[in-house]
Amino acid sequence: MVKSGSIYKNIFLCFFVLLFTHMALYSTPLLFLIYTFIPPVIAYAIYYFGMIPGVMLCSATVIFNFAAALCLPGMNLYASLLTTLSIVIPGAVCGLCICKKCKVCDTIIAVSLSVIIFPLIMLAYMKYAEGYNLANEISDVINVSFLRQFQLLKSIYPEISSVFNGNEKEIFSLMATYVPGLLPCFLILLCILYGLLIFGITEFISKRKMIENSFFIQGLDCIYLPKITSVALIISMLFIFMETDSLTIMAAVNVFVIMIFFYMIQGLSLIEYNLKQKNLNLLMRFFAIAGIIIALMFVSAVIPVLNPVFALSLLGISDSAGDYRKLNMNKDEFNEN
Repeated sequence: MVKSGSIYKNIFLCFFVLLFTHMALYSTPLLFLIYTFIPPVIAYAIYYFGMIPGVMLCSATVIFNFAAALCLPGMNLYASLLTTLSIVIPGAVCGLCICKKCKVCDTIIAVSLSVIIFPLIMLAYMKYAEGYNLANEISDVINVSFLRQFQLLKSIYPEISSVFNGNEKEIFSLMATYVPGLLPCFLILLCILYGLLIFGITEFISKRKMIENSFFIQGLDCIYLPKITSVALIISMLFIFMETDSLTIMAAVNVFVIMIFFYMIQGLSLIEYNLKQKNLNLLMRFFAIAGIIIALMFVSAVIPVLNPVFALSLLGISDSAGDYRKLNMNKDEFNEN
């Protein structure tokens, strides 16, 4: 027999997901909070209800919003469907990965891939349907803005022209070419950060249920990149310093920045692991990590090589080589009940 309190909780959870997912279709100040918290709630619902009921809830949410877009006047059907899917699918992927007890790296990559699909669809629609090329727009903005600022700076400090030797237009044109080339990199990094946020919130709100079920998953302190990833880092560095075409260099720079970002995350994961070993609570761990980053920022003013990016990525690379946490000693340990 199902407890009445459990039934009420199930109804409330379903109503909560349906209501706030539907609210995302409108221009509301809550949009940021909806995108932040509804995917983790959907992931929790899949874990709480089970995979089949959870997937049915996601399907019902999509159908409900699709029907509402059909019935309500002035609502863009495709935009409504895209908005709903961009909220539901990342949460569903995260919930399914948690139910399958996937490794944390696999879960974050899966969620990030499910997130990045929708910006790519929007960019493709803007370029091919609306004729709006975002990269060209960014190039134009960079050219105009930098030239304007340079003219202002030159009027204040005329001697600055000698530094550029009359090549300022060529330099700014190169910047306008290369900066938009980093757009894929920044897009991927934002999606990875969003995937980390979804997974972190889901793990936090699911802890009580996991304790009740003795059903645990890896946390953010278990992020570990295999040694083979160092090959991608080395190859990208080689292509950056080789005399190749600009397209190859930009692809190598994108890969290099993404890999450095991954190693930074692994460095933070190693710090999180060591802080957990000292039985510090979540708030204390947050302040400790923030303090470490701020301290590195101050130290980098004296020793530039010890800036947070380099220090954390170096820590991640060394952990990937040495496996300080011995996460790969027993590859089946995370599947144990």
